[in-house]
Amino acid sequence: MKAFRLALFAVFSYLLLLQLVVCIDGLVLGPKDGADLRQLYTAGYLARTGQGSNLYNYDLEIQLQNKIVRPGKPLPFDHLAYEALLFAPFSFFKYSTAYWLFAVFNILLLISAQRLFRPYLISLESLGKFVPEAIFFCFLPASVAIILGQDSILLLMLAVLAFIALDKGRDFESGILLSLGFFKFQFILPIVLLFLLWRKWRFVFGAALGGFGVVCLSAWVAGMVGMKAFFRTMVDMSVGLSGQAQRVKFATFPSAMPNLRGFIDTVGDLHISIRAIQIAIVISTLLVILFASRLKPSLPAAILVAALVSYHGLLHDSTWLALPLGMFLVEAVAENNLVLGICDLLVFVCPALLFQLWGGHYFPMAVPLLVLLFIQKSKAKEFRAASISGAAIVSKV
Repeated sequence: MKAFRLALFAVFSYLLLLQLVVCIDGLVLGPKDGADLRQLYTAGYLARTGQGSNLYNYDLEIQLQNKIVRPGKPLPFDHLAYEALLFAPFSFFKYSTAYWLFAVFNILLLISAQRLFRPYLISLESLGKFVPEAIFFCFLPASVAIILGQDSILLLMLAVLAFIALDKGRDFESGILLSLGFFKFQFILPIVLLFLLWRKWRFVFGAALGGFGVVCLSAWVAGMVGMKAFFRTMVDMSVGLSGQAQRVKFATFPSAMPNLRGFIDTVGDLHISIRAIQIAIVISTLLVILFASRLKPSLPAAILVAALVSYHGLLHDSTWLALPLGMFLVEAVAENNLVLGICDLLVFVCPALLFQLWGGHYFPMAVPLLVLLFIQKSKAKEFRAASISGAAIVSKV
């Protein structure tokens, strides 16, 4: 056991060092390179100046990004319009200042999410006092989200709050909290679907009510013209992304997606037709959801499924996997399940390995994610902090 703890310490030390190197290099280049924040910053500017109907006007976005950010590769805004309100205050500052302010905002969010979730990971101290912190601070996607100026850490925070609400029996509140993450609806909708199949009506009703609210808020910000343009953008990013021109436009390539779509599209690209790839993606998505529907209701399992079946997802979007990976490791320790623990840690390390060995290609992550889904017994218990004592865990290991 001592050797295992030393090995775990070595792995997390390596991951922390990599995090620091990536963050330092990325934060130095971020304000100069523009990063993904350029699209969100521009959206905030448009919302603040009463031009919400132009949020999805690609030509105007190019002009504005070159003007108020800096000349560079344009990135179209592809989130629901209500999220632009979050970035409106940042648009009062020049872009370089806004970049640093949002980086600080993301770091504070990550620290807050970890502190809120730590009681659920307390049993992991049996593996080392640093492990509950390492689950959040040594996970590479979090660093990528910070340096890109992405909103993935905000989604992690909403997932943590929704998990805590569920743990306390407040299903309706949990659904509302999670629905606030509809700016990445490709992840939220599969979760709501699973809770519907699990017949968790209060959660579903809360998510539906919250979702209706953010859609209405988006319509208020962008108007009907803007909402129609948003839906056209979604079609371009889903069905239309099979074309190279669209992939370049959205700076999104299937090989960079750590999900089923990325894996099937990349592996099948040279062997089968686009239509066959799309059919295979739909069938595999339905099979994963059908399998998950037979598991015991579990937000960690639902997040894992959402990460797998989302039509669009990049490495930084994997940040919220810290929640299920932490909970599955708790389960592995509690049940002395070595296979589950090893698979969980493999998924945790996978982004760092792919980053260093095959930068930009994260589609292989779909494989360990699938294995983790199938082997974890998420007929799984939603572990409460009080239900697992540190002494009991130590005695088992």
